[in-house]
Amino acid sequence: MAVSFAKRTCETCGGTLKFDGQKNVFVCQYCGNTYERTESYDGAYSVRNAAIQALNSMTSLGGTLDGWSLVQDNLNECMKIDPSYIGSTIAQLAASVQRAMILAPNGREAVRADLDKAQTCFAKLPQPFDTETCLEEAEFYSKIDSSDVRTLLTNVFSAFHDNARVDFINNGIDVGDIHSTEAAMTMINRAFSAQDWDLLDKALQSPAAIDTGALFKRLLEQYPDNDHKAGNIAGIITRGVDEQTVSEDLSRYLSQTSDSARTRYAVCSSCMARGIVPDGAGLCALFQALTDESDTQSEAGESIIALLGELPEGRLSDADTASIVGFILAKTSGKDIPRALGALKESGYFIDLRAEDILAVLIDDSRSVDDRIALWNTACGMGLEPRRRQIILSDYLGTRPSAADLADSQEQQQDSRPAKIRILEAIAKNLPDGVNPLVVENYLMKQPCPDGERKPDIINVLLSFTTVGETLRRKAIDYQNSTPDTPQTTTRVLEALASHGVIQTIGGALGQTGVEAMRSAGVSASPSALDEYLRSTLGTLNGQAFDQVTAQNLVVAQSRVSAPMVVAYLLSAPDSMMKAQFASRLLKACPADLSAPITINLPGGQFTAPMLQCYLVANQDSEQTAAGIVEALKQYTAKLNVDVEYMGNSMKFRKFVRSGFVNLPASTSGECMQIGLFS
Repeated sequence: MAVSFAKRTCETCGGTLKFDGQKNVFVCQYCGNTYERTESYDGAYSVRNAAIQALNSMTSLGGTLDGWSLVQDNLNECMKIDPSYIGSTIAQLAASVQRAMILAPNGREAVRADLDKAQTCFAKLPQPFDTETCLEEAEFYSKIDSSDVRTLLTNVFSAFHDNARVDFINNGIDVGDIHSTEAAMTMINRAFSAQDWDLLDKALQSPAAIDTGALFKRLLEQYPDNDHKAGNIAGIITRGVDEQTVSEDLSRYLSQTSDSARTRYAVCSSCMARGIVPDGAGLCALFQALTDESDTQSEAGESIIALLGELPEGRLSDADTASIVGFILAKTSGKDIPRALGALKESGYFIDLRAEDILAVLIDDSRSVDDRIALWNTACGMGLEPRRRQIILSDYLGTRPSAADLADSQEQQQDSRPAKIRILEAIAKNLPDGVNPLVVENYLMKQPCPDGERKPDIINVLLSFTTVGETLRRKAIDYQNSTPDTPQTTTRVLEALASHGVIQTIGGALGQTGVEAMRSAGVSASPSALDEYLRSTLGTLNGQAFDQVTAQNLVVAQSRVSAPMVVAYLLSAPDSMMKAQFASRLLKACPADLSAPITINLPGGQFTAPMLQCYLVANQDSEQTAAGIVEALKQYTAKLNVDVEYMGNSMKFRKFVRSGFVNLPASTSGECMQIGLFS
């Protein structure tokens, strides 16, 4: 049985009817009879239709008054049919609010009349709204099929904080069936404001035209961290966005959000699948989050590799690519580095491996040696330029390694050599032209050496991949003359140089260290070694104490000793049983004319005479030693009473001796008497 709104008494008993909103029927309060709601309004159907039509026309305004004439025509129709009808009042109220909202940017005066009219219309509505007492109004709302109109009305009543009407009207809204932009944005804004994410999920299904760019940003910043976020964002992108703008928004989101790595990953992957790519900083922030939040480093690596494989080609700048490569090298595990770089390359990006990034991995002792070597091999396989490889080698040599990298490996493996040695060998193997000799030269003379006592081992590795040239041989001589290392290290370095043919002989500047190196390296002293030793111990470059045994060990068949060094030995070497005999060997090794005058310093001034006469007046030896040396010198100076010069005055040697200018040493005064210099 049906009943109209005008008749609200039971046809059986005349009892009062009460509307049951849940069952959509009237119930007699006396006998319990039920009555269906009728579709008629006591002949007033046309006014309801006109009111609804007026509301429909308002949803098409698009934020302007361009179509207001149609709205006004429908409003006029309502007032013409029945101005007292509740639907007419509601239409008038909605129209006033709409006009006020559109005209609001023009100032308060522009909307004063509309606001006053809206207040008047709202005052005509019964308060509070209740379906039992406001049946006519409730019936009007129930006949509104358009979700756009319903949303419009909820917006109107929200302005008056009329929650009862908002809730009642809202129950009939199918958010997926909203077609007007204003209605859709109203529903979306309401969902964001109330944090009603279920409502927002539904509102996003609306086919209405919306500001996708603004909504994309709001979803990133305000939507909660859950599984729906990525799907909602994907839907927005599908509806069309400005790629540049939303890419920047996505980059900021990835860099600044507190969302979980899982959600960030889903959002980023969803965006990239639709052509929206964040910048390098955003991707690196995501990679870092994955690294921090994953249960294992391997799990993080798999996610990073997968994401790199999804990158659309040509969307990252060179700087973005470089930052991603830097992150991969610095933060991913050694076994994942080659795969991650490969994924980036397969996505169409040029991998420019910077020397500093590779070096940072090579010296990172938290990584295994095998992982670091794998990185180097991968870099070379990707076309790392030979020149850059040499730079990395040089820089790697210059870094001070950790104690762990210099110690013998404790890992269970066949190669127990220190990490730096193994890595250095791997680097050298991938140098197309071998190790640049200049790198070896610089390392040889480096002071202080970062590798300490391991320097000889590293020299050995370098020389295994170096073509030895003349400049390196000269540098090896410089090393002997001014070694920056300890005697023990120097000995082993010289041994390495000799074993690789850089040096065939060893000089004498190193003294005892050089002699030990000769024995261990299996090389002999150079022809100049003895002269160099005398110069470094007795001459002007005196830097170490003279040792007779060391000097004798430096004598070779080709030894050549300069006259000044012979004199230095005669006058400065300590007296010993071997001195006279060794002096005879020096005299034979001196290519100079030993009868020619030389100049020495005496207490009173400079004295110029042949070597024999100089020895007679200036030696500090015993008589026995002096006798042997004088006898050897006589072979080179036939005449004893030669011309000499003392303090610029020329005279015969006999006169000089007899003059008393100097006191002759006791060791040779008797000798001078025997040869008649006093008579």
